Amino acid sequence: MSAVPTDSQTSGRKPLEGPGITHVAHYFPPTSLDNDELRQRFEFKPDFLEEKLGIERRYVAAKGDATSDYCAQAVNRVLEKSGVDPGAIDALVTVTLNPDFIMPHTGALVQSMCGLRKDLASFDVQLGCSG
Repeated sequence: MSAVPTDSQTSGRKPLEGPGITHVAHYFPPTSLDNDELRQRFEFKPDFLEEKLGIERRYVAAKGDATSDYCAQAVNRVLEKSGVDPGAIDALVTVTLNPDFIMPHTGALVQSMCGLRKDLASFDVQLGCSG
């Protein structure tokens, strides 16, 4: 079997070439709260968070930690998992609703924290909850 799909396997479409996402990783802080813990502190219907938002657990940043700290953990995980040389990374996209600062953007901080090339494309996308 070929590692590259043939035309018959892709309905005549050519495989994608060029830039793309090849690896993904995440990092959650060690402390989390489930909905039962929140129900003890706030008044809402028992199944509200699960039914309305699909949330069962949320993670809580430690005092003094910033978004860039957790992003750097994720970048280091993906580098370790993939075996990719940090010098081979051409772009870093950071998606968050909680940037460390307005300027510099969080991606630039992560880029520096992880020792990534200074000439790679790095930017933030601010994305909020649609729930």
